[in-house]
Amino acid sequence: MHLFARRRDSRAASRTRTPHFGFAVGPAPTRAADPPGRRARRRARPEAEALDRRLLMASGPQGLADATDLADRVALALKPDFASDQFPGISVAVVIDGQVALAQGYGLGDVATGSPVQADTRFDIGSLTKTVTALGVLLLYQESQGTSHPLDLDAPIGDYLHNTKLFKLPRQWSQVTIRELLDMSSGIPNVGDARPKRAKLASIANEPLLYAPGTQASYSNTNYDLLGELIEQWTGQRYGTFIQDQILGPLGMSATQVLGQSATVPDQAVGYGAPRHGKWPRARVLNGQAMYAAAGMVSTAQDMATYMTALLSGWLLDPATYALMWTSTPTRQHGVKSPSDASYGLGWDTAIDTSAGPTEVTKGGNVPGYTSQLILYPSSDSGVFVSINTSHGGQDPSGGTAFQVAEAVYQAVQTGALTGR
Repeated sequence: MHLFARRRDSRAASRTRTPHFGFAVGPAPTRAADPPGRRARRRARPEAEALDRRLLMASGPQGLADATDLADRVALALKPDFASDQFPGISVAVVIDGQVALAQGYGLGDVATGSPVQADTRFDIGSLTKTVTALGVLLLYQESQGTSHPLDLDAPIGDYLHNTKLFKLPRQWSQVTIRELLDMSSGIPNVGDARPKRAKLASIANEPLLYAPGTQASYSNTNYDLLGELIEQWTGQRYGTFIQDQILGPLGMSATQVLGQSATVPDQAVGYGAPRHGKWPRARVLNGQAMYAAAGMVSTAQDMATYMTALLSGWLLDPATYALMWTSTPTRQHGVKSPSDASYGLGWDTAIDTSAGPTEVTKGGNVPGYTSQLILYPSSDSGVFVSINTSHGGQDPSGGTAFQVAEAVYQAVQTGALTGR
């Protein structure tokens, strides 16, 4: 593995360590002291607790009116969406004050069979995959500092990506930096369809950049296809293998995986299009080869609860690296803001900053058959995840309807508010 070789060349082989992400390397580079309790949090890996399943269709009108249980309050908050056929089913995870408050399913994962959504039902999480890809790149950045070959986020991508039999880097993209790929300010056009990565990149290889890199921001799945290739070339591993070995495995996210050639996996909710004549038509879902590092993962409410607690606890990255990930861009260095006033973090759709740090970071995902939303409130160690098994009503990259649903769920958990939308 290239990463191991690069580390061994500058550190005494006799002084090895095995840090929490499984790298076999020399002594760790100098870092700021961990905040109180951080090491304990690392040792006590966060787990999502399986909770009782209370499905919306099992809660009659009187039961909803008398709802005092958290799961029933969420069911009532979701009632308008089910009543108006916004989605067949939904996977929900909520973290409050750093603890898992809810990991549960509501509605139907398979309309034809009547199978309910459960806490361990898998959903395509779409572009929430980008947060994991960005995390992988930032792990490589963090763990390579202090070696003879550190990963530089502000170096041209052409310094790290080399042409192979299966990959060709267009010359006009070679000066785009890793940071500009991460924060959507590269100017590389977006392409997202059912073709494998190689074919998609080839289809826009001769197109000019939309703007000078770093001067604006615009959403581009292509950026994350390139970051997936960066992970593969830097580590010598396949993208999915690296993500499993360095993120999903250490966190215990056993039901989460990168899709392969098949578009479906066991225990996966069926993805649907918009309802027609009272029926839900199946969507033509995309496989991992088409979505890759931009949108190619499936997960569950339980695993996403674990993911949120890990992110909020500071278990995954050092404080300085978290600051990089959750600082909004464009900044002065990146010039003009995008026309939509988007404030992208590294792998995140928005990062709302204060002098004390980020107060809210969000990421939405939309692929055929599924729409997801993840919202974190780092200042209060809280967050909410929802994934619904239809792409109906969620065409906006930021999540659209799923964002509104996530906010309603979070409000119901926080305040017990039972107001509909």
